[in-house]
Amino acid sequence: METPFGVSNYEIDYPLFLKFFRFHNQRGLRRYVFILAYILIAVGILSGSIYFLTVGFNESMLRLMGILILGLLLLLYLNWVYPRILYKYARNMYEVPLTLQLFTDYVQLDAKGAKYSGKSETKYEALDSAFETDDMFFMYLTKRQAYLLAKDTISPEVAMRLRSILQAKLGAKYKCLSRDFSGKNRKRQNI
Repeated sequence: METPFGVSNYEIDYPLFLKFFRFHNQRGLRRYVFILAYILIAVGILSGSIYFLTVGFNESMLRLMGILILGLLLLLYLNWVYPRILYKYARNMYEVPLTLQLFTDYVQLDAKGAKYSGKSETKYEALDSAFETDDMFFMYLTKRQAYLLAKDTISPEVAMRLRSILQAKLGAKYKCLSRDFSGKNRKRQNI
């Protein structure tokens, strides 16, 4: 039986879930949509305030300001309140002891909890994509489902070996978004 080159034991607590939620929601086009929405709402509220100060109150402008404020509240809800609600309702599924074992050809996840238990093995080539940040590895099985691996649960040697395996097996589907050892940012580049 092959022995893993790295093992990580953890539970998906709220801070780890929040890291995944925010990372997932800021991937691709969604990142720019949220930034654009914040900018447009800020500009709209600022220009509406200037209009109120210079021209005065207008019923249609009050409606537009109300819509902009509702849009801002919706964005704040989606980024700060909604993740907590999602975690709260799925807490039983997330707070299960997990063991992630890294092998040369595949990754294996063992879950052993009171309500949920299971085992899954996935070859690196079958991953949809993988991302590395300063403190995490996100290995996506599908567009919405990923293995999470916090770097503080593994040694730097294991992280380097996993990085080289992901680069070799996934090619362009692996993105490193963390800083290299010289301190330069390799944002959105393959290693």
